[in-house]
Amino acid sequence: MKKNIILIGLAMASLGISLSTISTNANAKTINYGSIAKDQSLHGVHVKFRFNKKLSHANNNPDNAYNVAVYDTKITNYNKNSVRFYFSKLYFSDQIYSYAKLSTFKVNRPHKYVVVKPNHTKIVKNSFRDSDNAASSLYMPKKKDQDIIQYYEHNDYYLANVNTMHHKSKGYGWHPTWTWSK
Repeated sequence: MKKNIILIGLAMASLGISLSTISTNANAKTINYGSIAKDQSLHGVHVKFRFNKKLSHANNNPDNAYNVAVYDTKITNYNKNSVRFYFSKLYFSDQIYSYAKLSTFKVNRPHKYVVVKPNHTKIVKNSFRDSDNAASSLYMPKKKDQDIIQYYEHNDYYLANVNTMHHKSKGYGWHPTWTWSK
């Protein structure tokens, strides 16, 4: 009888510990990336992009309706909280006038969102696409024509310059490095 009472007591104690662990994990805070999207160097969440080699195909003519630029996204979270990143909040804009909204438009066919746990990295393939003719994904030699990827439509801070994803030496057009943006 004493053994049964001790076993029942131990079972209840271990159940209580596991329940408290579950409730602690369930209450872990998840923050919206948009609340910290103003300065990547301070908030501990790093976002990089690359062209998806299997799905992207383009030529150097931006008027070609069959050009497709598909992006993969790598999000590294050094923060102590989980981070929710909404791909529908990404915009292409030109580098000079990004805050003025002269040529800012949403990414095409975005993945919904992803949650990145603390101290983890998540890669989302086929996370979004450029416009129908991939004109924003080409290398542009002139700074005023260079396109950037930013979080939110009105934001003077950007996540990546599309030019860093191309070979500069080849000049204007589609010359991807297939590596992560810098």
